[in-house]
Amino acid sequence: MCAYVPVADDIRGEEIKAYVVAVCDGELSLDDLLRHTRERLASFKVPRYWEFRTSLPRTPSEKIAKGELRRQPSHELGRCYDAAREIWLDEVPPLPMP
Repeated sequence: MCAYVPVADDIRGEEIKAYVVAVCDGELSLDDLLRHTRERLASFKVPRYWEFRTSLPRTPSEKIAKGELRRQPSHELGRCYDAAREIWLDEVPPLPMP
């Protein structure tokens, strides 16, 4: 299960952040997710940031509460993978791309 939300970016205006929760017993590999999305989506639609969680916030009707995810300050990306720079971030704002 996953949710995609926009996050602020100094250069592009916005980037995509994916919040991912494993819902099966199999192995969930970041490499597999990146390969899967890159094969099936246009490059500008592939999320730059990837955060893995044990659960996602829910609304009373059990939909994913993307509003709660969007309210996280964009400069606080948290522990996530930056696919453009190929590094893990830990509460550090991303550096501009060259």
